[in-house]
Amino acid sequence: ISSCELTDLDINEDPNNPTSASLNLLLANSLLEGATIFSDDINSNLHGFVGILTDGVDDFDVNNTSYNLDWQELYYGPLKDTQAIIYIATAQGNNPYYLGVGQVLKAYYFALMVELWGDIPYSEALRADAEDLIKYPNYDDDATIYQNLISLVDEAIVNLEQNSVVQIEGDPIYNGDVSQWIKMAKSLKLRMLINTRLVQD
Repeated sequence: ISSCELTDLDINEDPNNPTSASLNLLLANSLLEGATIFSDDINSNLHGFVGILTDGVDDFDVNNTSYNLDWQELYYGPLKDTQAIIYIATAQGNNPYYLGVGQVLKAYYFALMVELWGDIPYSEALRADAEDLIKYPNYDDDATIYQNLISLVDEAIVNLEQNSVVQIEGDPIYNGDVSQWIKMAKSLKLRMLINTRLVQD
């Protein structure tokens, strides 16, 4: 170490810490992480809690820390990637397909979280990188979040029904088929409306 000149060590770009990402990579990562967290982590734990599966960790033992890691991973993983898709597609101004897909995924992930946990950070969440920096977002009322998500799905459908020169890539679920994303959006809206049947007309 003593033989080196340690004047400027900030000479390399870290490939594992990029400052920007392409929409197709953000989409693929959001889908992968969302599926992993909801279908593997949370679903497996729930089956363990009710004794359907034996996972050796959480059998019949729900406590206030059981989902801490899943909660954190959702916000800094698929939700952050999905919000980035929305930011980038909006800034580009001519990318309604990616914008619509981002809105559908955001609504889907947040709807599942509301159904699991009730009140959660929503309106102030995912803004740590935005100009109006909010590091500690407030919790929103679950019913209010749900209504906002239904409106978000409506916006997504409008965007997905437009014509766009930019096609969807990085989509392992529907392979960029916009008509399938529209069906997903409408199915999601129906699901949320059914789930609100006891609290609204």
